[in-house]
Amino acid sequence: MIKRLIYISLLFIFACTKGELPEPKNLDTWEPIIGYNTPKVSNLQVTYNLSVNSVGLPLPVNYSPPPAGHHNGYSFGLFGWVNIEYNGIYNNGWVSFDQPLPSGIDVTITAIPGEGYKFSEWSNGQTVNPITFNLSSNTDITATFVTRDD
Repeated sequence: MIKRLIYISLLFIFACTKGELPEPKNLDTWEPIIGYNTPKVSNLQVTYNLSVNSVGLPLPVNYSPPPAGHHNGYSFGLFGWVNIEYNGIYNNGWVSFDQPLPSGIDVTITAIPGEGYKFSEWSNGQTVNPITFNLSSNTDITATFVTRDD
């Protein structure tokens, strides 16, 4: 009798499903229908820290750093600043920039000298301006400005 009740119950359950099985939610990246709750690697985003600074040699007599390391590009007496571009985002007028950014993006940094100064070099020894590189690790770079001789 118990076997018949179990058999009838199972027949009823299977009859209600009409033989349909659940379909995977994402056919591009197959996931098990029943089973593990595995994390998706594609949702992980690696970031690297980009630090950009600017220094002037020698410092101007009337130099006072702008608030929060940001400069609007119009003050007098500042030795220079940098404009930073990545992923279509433009950050202009920074004397100091420190921010985590997504890995693998192309970054362009342009050094803009202030009045009485000229761009000298980057801390990595390159003298081209602007500089473009792929952000594949934590990066610290400094733009050096020197006084003009004229």
